[in-house]
Amino acid sequence: MKGYSKEKEAGQARSSHLDRLFLSVFLVFFGIFFVWQLSKGLGIDRGRNDLNVDSRKLSSISSIKVEILQGGSFINHKNGSLVSLAELRGRPVVVNFWASWCHVCCEEAGEFEMFWQSHNQEDLVVIGVSIDDSVEEPLNEIYEHKLSYLMGLDKGGVLAAAFGITGVPETFFLDRQGVVKHKEIGPVTTRILEAVLPQITN
Repeated sequence: MKGYSKEKEAGQARSSHLDRLFLSVFLVFFGIFFVWQLSKGLGIDRGRNDLNVDSRKLSSISSIKVEILQGGSFINHKNGSLVSLAELRGRPVVVNFWASWCHVCCEEAGEFEMFWQSHNQEDLVVIGVSIDDSVEEPLNEIYEHKLSYLMGLDKGGVLAAAFGITGVPETFFLDRQGVVKHKEIGPVTTRILEAVLPQITN
């Protein structure tokens, strides 16, 4: 009986060890899957092809105008006037959709400012398009963060809807012909901006 009892205990120990091993493997795979899903949700999956812009061209929406909040001198406009993407044709354009109530967007603006300061002597256009309901909130953020690149207000979110954005921030890279070459979901850094830039300037 003693031999049987010891054998039974050994079997139970092996079974318990296998159960723990199985649980550990399951948790590892679950953790990997969770991080993968989270990275997708945070926009870490870079270089997306689902651009959500018909034929990747802006011909149908290039006439949509946004109100210039600042930086109109970079495109020969005065502040307070309107601008459409059609007027920027012939120049590479980076369009960043943002909102004053989006904390991540406001932090990201500093990255765009550094990027702009590195390229403001070129023909590149960087435009931040706010989807706020009024000019006061985005203007407060612009002044607080000392932003100098072109800023526009998309009242009613018409341009944002035409681009098919699903949230903010989202950034689109357009070449000189107005073709969307790349889209970033979520906040970007100067490193990402510099890495994508050759796609619209070469």
